Amino acid sequence: MGRSRKEITNSIRKFISLVPNNGKSIRNIAELVNSFHSTVQYVIKRFKTENRIKNKVRTGRSRKLTKRDERFIIRKFVKNPRSSAVKVSAEFNAKFSTLISPETV
Repeated sequence: MGRSRKEITNSIRKFISLVPNNGKSIRNIAELVNSFHSTVQYVIKRFKTENRIKNKVRTGRSRKLTKRDERFIIRKFVKNPRSSAVKVSAEFNAKFSTLISPETV
């Protein structure tokens, strides 16, 4: 299983970019924001070179289903392996606000 890649918020990045002016070390800043020192170092470097705090816009379509939605669908098939994708998608559409097709299931 891979590492979880938790993204730090823009407010924390702004804090990180402002703190080095106060003379604190990178490791001290990392302890303050509860992050790794390499992450803090990267944020500071990017702020100095590119003068930006936010991430670049990502390409591609975002995911339609969350992990929780996927677990719901899998649970339905584990409980009843003979159920059809049409029935599971209809049940999903009735229960959640996201509309999905049987092909997505």
